Amino acid sequence: MSIKTSSFIFSWDNLASKGRMMARFDSYLVWSDLMKKELIHFYPNTEKDFIKVIGTPQFEPYVMEQYKLDKALLYAKFNLDDSKRLICYSCADAGIGANDSLHITSVMNYINNHPELRLQLLVRTSPAEDGLRFEPIKNKFPEIKWNIPKWTLARHNHVESWSQRIPLIEDVKDLRAILEFSDLNVNMCSTMGLDFMLFDKPVIYTVFGNENNGLYNDQLFLNYVHLQYVIDSKAVAIAKDETDLHNYLTEALEQPELRKNYRASLISLEISKALKGTSKRMAKTLLEWS
Repeated sequence: MSIKTSSFIFSWDNLASKGRMMARFDSYLVWSDLMKKELIHFYPNTEKDFIKVIGTPQFEPYVMEQYKLDKALLYAKFNLDDSKRLICYSCADAGIGANDSLHITSVMNYINNHPELRLQLLVRTSPAEDGLRFEPIKNKFPEIKWNIPKWTLARHNHVESWSQRIPLIEDVKDLRAILEFSDLNVNMCSTMGLDFMLFDKPVIYTVFGNENNGLYNDQLFLNYVHLQYVIDSKAVAIAKDETDLHNYLTEALEQPELRKNYRASLISLEISKALKGTSKRMAKTLLEWS
């Protein structure tokens, strides 16, 4: 029908670590020069002149005034103690986050073993689920604070319903404030690491499971191409057991600037354009191609 089509590559792992695209498009919008290189590598028939690096709009609210939330409001909303430093653990979805409760327990062991550090934990569950699987750990550690993302299901009866969830403005504000006012982040190899690094916060990846210890093998993800860049960057500490995690928590709390330059380099690699103006770049590019 001679209708021009364009695709935006949605996430940093889509090209190298997910299945192949089922359709071809006339043009593509990508996060970075790295993603453009990957697109040409995996889809060599793609015309280079019709791949445009624009950054990614998912992070743009972090530099927009209307999404800022005052620290006092955040702490009041989640009943946080403003005299304590804040650790945020951000969960994977249930399909790959089988060790989330184990990781959370390990963080709490550290907090309880170091009362002199005056730490508190806020857990943000995956927007793709309701968080009910965490009821046992909520009962075990009632002092943990919980952020259940406020997302709405935009389309029902979809084969991948998780992909049809979109955040409410309230949740975007909550998340931005959590990123800004947390002291560090712990997660299992999530894009959330980039979110926290955009606010120059230390990030620890927890991967306690392997082929031999009977846990869900989350160390498998370390072999994914997009995470090889993360590992090589040294921007993120990789904790393969509780000892690692506790050592890296100490590092992040005592030396938060230790990996600062590595974090900046990784962000530059993964997101090649400034956050501000991303949507305008996207709209301008689509208009030029129309």
